[in-house]
Amino acid sequence: MVICPSCGVQLPEGARFCGSCGAQMAVQYHPPPPLVPVPPPKKDNTVVIVVIVVVIVLLLVVLGPILYVMVVGFGSDGHIETPLGLNQMSRTISDITILISSAPNGALVDGTQISLTSSGTPTAIISAVVYNAAAVQVATYAGGMWVFYGQATRDNTEFQAGMTIVITSYGISNGDVLTISSMYDYYGTTTLTIN
Repeated sequence: MVICPSCGVQLPEGARFCGSCGAQMAVQYHPPPPLVPVPPPKKDNTVVIVVIVVVIVLLLVVLGPILYVMVVGFGSDGHIETPLGLNQMSRTISDITILISSAPNGALVDGTQISLTSSGTPTAIISAVVYNAAAVQVATYAGGMWVFYGQATRDNTEFQAGMTIVITSYGISNGDVLTISSMYDYYGTTTLTIN
């Protein structure tokens, strides 16, 4: 409430003239309250970070195998270079048993070529028999052709870790080199020096 300085009557707040005596009221300046700066809202980066992580994971899952095969699995000429992992298990004068310790996915038995050289001279392979990890015969190689047994077919029989190959020749000696390769580039050429 405002009081008139001339007649002392109470006047309503903001009155410019006294309603009783007509005196002009002094204009009172009331400065506005100071503005309190409001900080900008914090950005929630959680959604952005989650989206980035999901995109990176998807790229790794989708492109990772493709990049791996392009960089590691294929050579400069576009052929698969990942060889079979081979370990010599036993040998006699005419037979050698090889354990497959690793094989790339899709390394089909069909199209596999086996050669044996002694001091650089090719030695004839009489036969090669592939056994699965349960020691069941799945394929035989003779005369340059593969024959498959049971559920094994040329389209579904892949080399896998734990399989064995028994190779029979007219003579196997220390230092002979066994070469296993795929004519369809299912895996890289693998060599094993016999001891």
